[in-house]
Amino acid sequence: MFRWQGVFSSCVLAAAVTVASAAELPVMKPLLGERGELLFEATFDDSTAEPLHPIAAAKAEIIDGVLRLSKRTEAKHIGVASLWKKGVEPIEDFLLEADFRWRGAYGFNFEFKKPGPVKHGDPPEFFVTFGKPADPKRPMTWAIRDNAPRNTVGSQTTPVAEGDWLRVLIEVKDGEVSVQLSDGTLVRGACNLASSPKGSPSLSFSGTDETKAVDVDNLRVWALR
Repeated sequence: MFRWQGVFSSCVLAAAVTVASAAELPVMKPLLGERGELLFEATFDDSTAEPLHPIAAAKAEIIDGVLRLSKRTEAKHIGVASLWKKGVEPIEDFLLEADFRWRGAYGFNFEFKKPGPVKHGDPPEFFVTFGKPADPKRPMTWAIRDNAPRNTVGSQTTPVAEGDWLRVLIEVKDGEVSVQLSDGTLVRGACNLASSPKGSPSLSFSGTDETKAVDVDNLRVWALR
């Protein structure tokens, strides 16, 4: 299923541990407000559905009801997949929720670019970045980064094994950002993008080839009231 509906707002909360099935993940409560209108939904239950909008290096496939994202082997840079096509109005305050599962990817980010034309190589204004160390004994690290003043809002470590699902809830509202994971970890703070015009979200991911992937499911965006 793939649906887009309108304009956005934000909220978030998390609690639980990593699980083997996305269906077992908890419902997370927003921290910065309440869920408003559902603006976008992609559940990938239909294998013929459009798998977001992959750009350049990205390879996006729907496999067994989830979206698998990887970088094309011949590509020189990370892969990117936009949630929606160009021409959609920039989102305002919003809540984005998604489930994801590691399949060898080195990095995985939720990016939010400024509205209007973006030059090749321009960094996102704001992003939530996840990194899985090559050493399986080390936990995944994640952080909120604000590129306008080029600072890290906050960071966390989260133990996660390949094959386990996690849920992330990202909220942006009135100069503040909150990101929660379903294992209970949380980063919250001030963010430049939260008080300036928003762009459109996209997903980026890195690896050496198409075997280094990340699975994504139940991707939704709500307005934040």
